[in-house]
Formats: sequence, C-alpha cells, structure tokens
Amino acid sequence: MDALPDLDRIYLKKSFASFKMEEDKSIKENLDVFLKLVDDLASLDINYSDEDQAVQFLSSLPKQFDSLVHTLSNGKETLTLLEVTSSAYAMEVEQIVTPFEVSAEKGGKIDYDKLIVKFGCKKLDESLIDRIHRLTGRKPHVFLSRGVFFAHRDFNLILDAYERGEKFYLYTGRGPSSEALHLGHLIPFMFTKYLQEAFKVPVVIQLTDDEKFLWNKEMTVEESERLARENAKDIIACGFDITKTFIFSDFGYASCAFKKNIAKISKCVTHNKAVSIFGFKGEDHIGKIGFPPVQAAPSFPSSFPHLFPGMDKLRCLIPCAIDQDPYFRMTRDVSERLDYSKPALIESSFFPSLEGQNGKMSASKPNSAIYVTDTPKVIKNKINNAFSGGRKTKELQNDLGADLEVDIPFKYLNFFLEDDSELEHIKKVYGDGKLKTGVDGMETGAVKKRLAEVLIEIVERHRRARAAVTEEMVDAFMSSQIRRRLITGARFLFSFLRCAMEVDKNGEIAPESSEQVVNPWEVSAKDGGKIDYDKLIDQFGCQRLDESLIDRVQRLTSRQPHVFLRRGVFFAHRDFNEILDAYEKGDKFYLYTGRGPSSEALHLGHLIPFMFTKYLQEAFKVPLVIQLTDDEKCIWKNLTVEESQRLARENAKDIIACGFDITKTFIFSDFDYVGGSFYKNMVKVAKCVTLNKATGIFGFSGEDNIGKLSFPPVQAVPSFPSSFPHLFPGKDNLRCLIPCAIDQDPYFRMTRDVAPRLGYSKPALIESTFFPALQGENGKMSASDPNSAIYVTDTAKEIKTKINSYAFSGGQNSIDNQRALGANLEVDISVKYLSFFLEDDTELEHIKKEYGKGGMLTRDVKNRLTEVLTEIVERHRRARAAVTEEMVDAFMAVRPLPNMFE
Repeated sequence: MDALPDLDRIYLKKSFASFKMEEDKSIKENLDVFLKLVDDLASLDINYSDEDQAVQFLSSLPKQFDSLVHTLSNGKETLTLLEVTSSAYAMEVEQIVTPFEVSAEKGGKIDYDKLIVKFGCKKLDESLIDRIHRLTGRKPHVFLSRGVFFAHRDFNLILDAYERGEKFYLYTGRGPSSEALHLGHLIPFMFTKYLQEAFKVPVVIQLTDDEKFLWNKEMTVEESERLARENAKDIIACGFDITKTFIFSDFGYASCAFKKNIAKISKCVTHNKAVSIFGFKGEDHIGKIGFPPVQAAPSFPSSFPHLFPGMDKLRCLIPCAIDQDPYFRMTRDVSERLDYSKPALIESSFFPSLEGQNGKMSASKPNSAIYVTDTPKVIKNKINNAFSGGRKTKELQNDLGADLEVDIPFKYLNFFLEDDSELEHIKKVYGDGKLKTGVDGMETGAVKKRLAEVLIEIVERHRRARAAVTEEMVDAFMSSQIRRRLITGARFLFSFLRCAMEVDKNGEIAPESSEQVVNPWEVSAKDGGKIDYDKLIDQFGCQRLDESLIDRVQRLTSRQPHVFLRRGVFFAHRDFNEILDAYEKGDKFYLYTGRGPSSEALHLGHLIPFMFTKYLQEAFKVPLVIQLTDDEKCIWKNLTVEESQRLARENAKDIIACGFDITKTFIFSDFDYVGGSFYKNMVKVAKCVTLNKATGIFGFSGEDNIGKLSFPPVQAVPSFPSSFPHLFPGKDNLRCLIPCAIDQDPYFRMTRDVAPRLGYSKPALIESTFFPALQGENGKMSASDPNSAIYVTDTAKEIKTKINSYAFSGGQNSIDNQRALGANLEVDISVKYLSFFLEDDTELEHIKKEYGKGGMLTRDVKNRLTEVLTEIVERHRRARAAVTEEMVDAFMAVRPLPNMFE
C-alpha cells in the first residue's frame, strides 16, 4: 500500500535535484513549475529549506544568467529564493510592467504582443469589436476601434452571456495618489462610462486609499482619504449615472461581506505565489503583501450585498490598464475555489509619458502628464516640449515625414481626436512626407497645435463638469445605504433584475424570489403584503410628490387640490416641478394619458387617471391627447384587430363620459391614427432603442412576437408634440405631462432616455398608486378577474355583493373584538376605497377614527362604501348613455383645437 508514495518520493526528489529551466519559458513560468514541485514534496513531508531552494533554482538558470549565478553564489554566504528570483527578473526583462512600475529600457516602447504572451491574455480582435457594435447598437468607442483597449480575458464569454439575456456588472478603480487626475487616469473611466451606457449595467468604482497609504511613506490615512474624495469628484465629472454607479473607498466601505471575501482570498494565496505574481521583496512590509486581495474582492458580487443580494454568480467585467492584470490573474486563480465566477477583463495599453513611449504618465512626475487642472497655457507648454518623431529640419520633415511610432503628439491624438477622417489625414501628411505622397508634409508644430486644441477642449469640459460636482453628490455616489440598491435604480429595474436571473436547464429564465412585481403587465405583492411605494420610488428613481408641489398647484390654479393629490393617490413624479416652473413663467404644456382597451367597459381603477386628468385639464386650461392602444391589446391578448378596435371605441365612450372638454381633447386609436409624423417619430425612437435595451427594460423573451418588441415606441411618441402636427404645428418644444399609474413608468423612462437624442424635451410624469383589488392591497384591480373589480357597468346589487363578499376587511373576527380592538385600517379595502372616492374630508376622518377604535363595525363601513360607489357608477352610467357615436367621432376627429389654451 505504501509503494506508490515511496515511488512518488523518489521521483519528486530526483526532479528537484535535476531541475533545469526551460529557456523558451519566462522566469515566472519556470518558477511556477519549481514551486509546484516544492509544494508536492512538502505534501509528502519532504521539506527543503529556503536556502536549498534558492541554491537549486540558481543552479537551474540558463547560460545567459551565468554572470548572475557567479555574483550571487560568490558574493553571499547565504541566499534566499526571493533574492534569486528578484535578481533573475531584473536581468530577464527588457520592460517592466507591474501594478507599481511601467517602463521599457533604452528609450524603447512597450512590447504589447510580448505582454499578451507573458500574461496569458488574448488579443481583442475585430470580431469581438463587431459583436459589441451588433449587441449594443452603438458605434464602438475610439478606444476600441483604434486598439487602445487591445487585450482581454473571457470578454467573449461576457458577450455570449449578454447575448443570452444575462447581465453583468462593471468594476474599475483608482489609486488616489494625487490631488487631481491626469489624462492617463481618465481613460479607463471614459471607457467604463461607454460600457455602462452601451450595456446598461451597473458599475462599482474602488478608490484604493489604503493602497496609496501603504505605498507612500509620507502619506497619512487622513490625506489618502481626502485625496480619494477629491478624485471621486473627477470620476463623477466623467458623467457616470448615479442610479447605476457605486463609488467606494477602501477606508470608507465597512462591509462585512467585503472583508470576508478578502480573508477568503488571502487564505488561497501563498506568499510564494504572491512573490511570483507581484515581485515583492523581503524589504516590503506585510501591508503591501496583504493588499492584493483588497483589489480582488470587488470582482465578486457578494462583496456588495446591498447591490447584488442573492446574485453570487453574477459575472464581472473589469476595464483596466494591462499593468493591473497581475491582480486579476490572482483573482481568477482563486475564483473557482471560492465558488465564484472568474472576472473577465478588457485591458488597455498605456497613455505614454510626454517624454516618450517607454512608460506611462506618472503622478510623481508632473511634466510627464497633462492634468485636468492644467490651464490652456500650461497644456500648450507641456505639449511643445513633448517627445517628437519629427525630423531635425523642416526640409527633412517635409520630404520624409515623421516617425509616428515614437511621436507622442500623434499618439495622443490617436487617443483623443474623435474624427477618424482628420486623424487619417494627419497620419498621412505628417507621417509620410512629400517624397511618398507628392504633397507638402505637415510640420511638428502644426500637429502639436492641433493636439493642444483637442486637449484644452477636453480639459476645459472636464473642469466645468467637475465644478458642478457638490459634496452632496459625492455623498450620494458613495452611499452604501441599503435602500440605495443600484440594480433597481432608475431606468434599470427591469433591465437588471430580469437579466440577472439564473437561467434554468432548459435555457429559460427563472426569476429569483421578489417581494413585489411592478411592470406594465403585472402588479402584485407577495405573501399577502402590500405594494411598497417608498421602495418603488427608490427603485424607479422618481421623486416623492411633496406638500410644497401640491401647494404650488393650488396657488397657480386657484383651485383646491384634487383629493387624489391631497390623499397621496398621485404620489410620485418626474420633473413635475419643471412643468410648474414653466407654467409660472407663462409657458404652456399639454397632457397625455391613455388606455389599453382589453375589456368591454372600464373598472374604477381605470377611471382614476381619467378623473385626475380631467381635473388637470380644467385647472391648468391645457389640451389633452388620449391614446387607445388597440394595437397593443391585439398583440398581447387573444383579440382580433376588429375586436380590439371595437373595444377601443366602447372604451372611448366611457372616457368621454368622464366629462372632458371637446375643444381641448383629442382621442385617438393607434390602428386609426398611426402614420405621418406620428410614425416618423416611432421610427426615430425605435432606431434609438436596441433589442437588448428593450429586452432589458420590458423583459421580453425569445418567445415573444416581434409585435411586442416593436410596440414601446408607439406608447412613447405621444410624448412628443410633433406627433400631432394638426394640434401643435411649430411647437416642437412644448412640454408634455403624463398622468398615469406607476406601472407605466418603464415606457416613459425609455422615452425620457431617447428624447434629448431626438431634440425633444423629456416628458414629465405624475404617477399614482394602484387602486387595489377587492381581495387586498397586494395588487391592483384587473379586467381579467371580474371579482377583483367594480365595473362602471355593474348594477347597484352587483356592487353591494362584491363589496360584502370580496372586499378584504381589517375589522376583527367578532363584533365584541371589533368594539374592543378596532380595525386595522392599513389593510382594510373599504377604507382604502373611501380614501379614493369619498370627497368629504371630514367624513372620511370620522370613519377612520371611529372604525379604527371600534366605534364602527365592518358592515357600517361597507354600507357607506356601497352608497358612495353606487352613486359614482350610476352617475357615470347616465353620462355614458348620453355619449353618441357622433360624439365619439367628434372627439376622435383629426382636427385643430384653436381654443385649446384658452
């Protein structure tokens, strides 16, 4: 039984004694093999001292290291393995590329092909860049098309997953070693912003203030924290979306989960492994050696439980310069052992020093870098002194052209001059010379002048953006409060929660458990709960409709606010304050609301936006467009075109019965009206929204028909006045206000995203809670469940039966208990319905008080609700009966409304 281990012992001891380096492999690769051999021997209780290891490794060095072998073996009484490997590294490499140093010897340039081979990453080829273009619908960033980002690890797997509908998150960072960023620092942030916008994914940005404290002997903790905060302002000024971005400093982010991951990683990485990856020396303190797991941990989503709860398998993509690769090689090595996905990387070349391409810009050498704080004069002076590949005389430059391989001004233009045609022109006339092109060449001074113009514009733009960054904005970006869940942030709820779901064995998306579902097609709260509207505001990124806005409505219109405002039925908004600002200055706006005609008649939940819109129309004396999405219901429901059109016309009668002013109201159905300017706007919107974006926002799947995918622009474009040239000719900048239930928010988040790109104003929204089902507040009334709703066609008897039989009660289970304990008003549907429809504030407060303390019984409240709703329904029935087919035709006629603002 022991024969095999004995053979292993003999074989491994011989392997150690005869170990020789393979000359076609690097020192690092040979050292990895050697250390593996040492570890295998140790597992059999055969341990060689560090000096024995050092002597054997030294004797294994190839012939070109003979001088090193002689120096070390004769110059010291004892050796350590670290001393041998460090000296061998120094002799081996013509270029140094680590997280701490980047340089090429003898004035040369960094050999990126060699780095790819040495690091084991892959070239970022054209096929991957083309896939980005196809998947995102966006032109590749110049950093991609010009090879600035040139290498990757598993980026193809990220794109494969994204194409299947799975999402990922981005992680990048900054070591805050200086007061402000230089242009080299901006590159990963500019590119990360592009990725965030293109793929609609969140980003975490790490500020390694602890690293800079560890590496800089003169820096205090307080100074490193201060620099981190100052650098955060520069990062925010790059334009990141606060609803998708979490910035944290290592000193400031006190997450237990983050620290647990650091400990787990640390346990997986031996000292020898850390030395072989990072080249640490014996003189380095243990703080440095212990740091790499800190930079590794953000690659794991469990480090951010406030962002990614239950999403431990979520993939991470890291945009970074290639000198950061060692951190993430280590991370990828340990990921699977910790049951995490390996992070993917997309890696850039270095933005070179002004002195030349043998290194990168350095914060420790101010004249090697253009800073975002530099004045135009300073920028010009620095560029004029930049290393040039131009010839010594004008004549030679004109005839032969410049050496573009070493010319720094041209390299900088390659990074920052966006116009491809101009760059190619400069490349030709500056680089080729008259003898090759037949035309006069371009002098170095002209190239430097153009570069100065480009960089001054970039720096000035950044300076303006940074000046607008307040301390409060920094606090907001760096907040890790549990309510600030980025994955459910504005314009991202549906895109991320759906796509971050696990994919089941059949390739179908299996959603994780959620407390509530709110989208245009489903509204429900689980486990008998109720909709959490505070959470919705946080998730959707809208704002609470506060008392100050309601008071402004009253002041501006001289009307008492509608009960739906006073009682918080309409509770959230987007830019409603801007609508009021404009109105106060004398500017007008128009209203837009709608209805998806899925049933013969409206229920009370459908009436709410129309009742409120009628109030707004009368209060502000503004026009209104009402869309009947008969096409949507035909696409989503088992309805024929003819039936959906018929239902639209029937629903129009109910809408007209609400009392809208025909001189200010245009009602249209999509099947009848879509065309002309309306259709042109649809196509414009559609061109701005990729399939991935639509899928992200609305949760479409591969099984959904293309009609569903193409519908959202139809609901979007009534927000643009140019869709109604018969109403608003020459008023393309007229603002639009949309009263709707909050489940319609995804449509208009999309609309607001594309509006500026099309030259339109973003529509404003004022959003309502849901009129709950009779069975309880875990959802809203539904036309598909007749017993959940009171319809405007219900008889008095049907209304009474539904309320008595189905309305969920917060009252007690006996009269005695009710008298003693009172009702739970938070869940009582009868009280909720009275809050919507009982206009008398005094009576409502009396009912709440008496019912809540036991002075009223459930039957008393239900009887009063029956009276209120029966009166509303009867009044509506009489109004609807008076609506003729000719009136419907008149409201739906395409016509000008000459008195619409009077």
